Amino acid sequence: MVESICRMNHVVKAYECNWKGELSLSHVVGIMMLASRKQERGLAHPDLIYQKGLSWIVIQNQLTVNRLPKLEEEIIVETEPVGYNKFFTFRRYTILSQEEEVLVDALTTFSMINIKERKLISLDEEVLSEYPIENKKDNRRNPRVPKIDLDNASVQTYRVRLNDIDYNHHVNNAKYFDWVMDSLGMDFIKTHSLKSVLVKYDKEILPEATVKSFYEIRETENGVQTLHQLESDDQKCCHLSLEWEVK
Repeated sequence: MVESICRMNHVVKAYECNWKGELSLSHVVGIMMLASRKQERGLAHPDLIYQKGLSWIVIQNQLTVNRLPKLEEEIIVETEPVGYNKFFTFRRYTILSQEEEVLVDALTTFSMINIKERKLISLDEEVLSEYPIENKKDNRRNPRVPKIDLDNASVQTYRVRLNDIDYNHHVNNAKYFDWVMDSLGMDFIKTHSLKSVLVKYDKEILPEATVKSFYEIRETENGVQTLHQLESDDQKCCHLSLEWEVK
């Protein structure tokens, strides 16, 4: 059986960075997914889930950011499945410096989808048995994302591009972070440091859709909180809460 913990090395590329020379949030998530994909390719039957017409999808992400990796920095990405129940499986990701300093820590909740019917299903036991996750039953409850006040929120509109679509034939969930950051603008990003992210995915965004990105900025005792909601065809697709530290 494949090892429980999978580690991979990565050098941060220029196209993965924002204008400040830091790894962008969308690429943080993208690199996390590469690590779990590497572990998946080491399974005894790595294509079993696709042969059954199924796929993993991300339901929720929780990230704690100590420092974003920088351009050309050599980082280590570590991941392991940490639990499961009838409908969800949970996976830990850690991005470390070469000195083993924890830069980003994350917990991601996955579920399983029938690709043809576009419906969530209970976890397939045969697929699940391929992973090093035995004896890790986990009935945790994910934290709720605070609700945005749409009456006081600002909004920007985006059009889904061809390159936003992934192999599941919907917008890659990492793309959502680009819309979120773009809506906040350069002046805000320049004067704030990201500390944590909580995101819940509600509904997939399909090709050629128009997306509305609502956002609200709130001051808190510890800094600033931004709340976000992405909508397509007047349906809520994703909502997020980001915590920031004022520089």
